Amino acid sequence: MNGATYLIASTSVRLSALSGRWARFSATACGAKAHIVYDPDADRPIHAVVTPARGTDLTAAKALPIEAGATYVFDLGYYTITAGGRACTRRAAGSSPGSRPTPR
Repeated sequence: MNGATYLIASTSVRLSALSGRWARFSATACGAKAHIVYDPDADRPIHAVVTPARGTDLTAAKALPIEAGATYVFDLGYYTITAGGRACTRRAAGSSPGSRPTPR
């Protein structure tokens, strides 16, 4: 396998009612999700996107950078058959046809 391997995951954060304008999750709860791209070789996150908790992981994945030649490991929240796998097959600019994230 050539190139780097990155892990993509998300975690939910409960927020106070002060965040209700953008982070309302239900009638009684507000929250956000942090979507993290983690580099296990560097032992640190390299990118993050914060979204309201009511959004899907697939929506957030479209904002994550994709590096040509890298392998991305993620759960099924970032992949859906109805979306044609766009989140995991989107190619980085200037990459060759074989350079794309691979669902694992």
